[in-house]
Amino acid sequence: MKYFEEIHEKNDSKAAAFILSQQIAFPLSMIAMVTVVVAFGHLMAHPQHTIAIGDDPLTLANAKKATIWSLTIVGVLSALDLVWTLIAHQSGAMRELNPLGNGLIHDPVQLILFKITITGLAIGILYYLHEQPLARRATWWCCLVLTLLTARWLTFNSMFL
Repeated sequence: MKYFEEIHEKNDSKAAAFILSQQIAFPLSMIAMVTVVVAFGHLMAHPQHTIAIGDDPLTLANAKKATIWSLTIVGVLSALDLVWTLIAHQSGAMRELNPLGNGLIHDPVQLILFKITITGLAIGILYYLHEQPLARRATWWCCLVLTLLTARWLTFNSMFL
């Protein structure tokens, strides 16, 4: 009897996650689409600022501003990735392939705290070093990777809308 109750609870949990995913799919997708467009525009408009090495104060100021925008985009896209990962996993639509994430995904609170801590730490370090050309380049690449990941999430979610 206990076995059937556990199965019933799992099915109820997956059904609730599926209903939640259906309710927020459109707004979340629209936010992600706009963010991806802004991110691609930002990345295409500012690649030269990430490698600015000269002593020109205006060039360095633009490079720093572009890096801060990249870090902001990284934070927003990381949050979208976390929400989509949790909902997709809880509804049974995906399996986490990242071994570290797979170990944490069964406890959403633990995964959320881990993701916020690691992402916040990474953003903090990159911000602290944002005057260094290597840190600006790393920030640009982080922004690109998360933009592509979000575009992949949009493709994945468009299959289920």
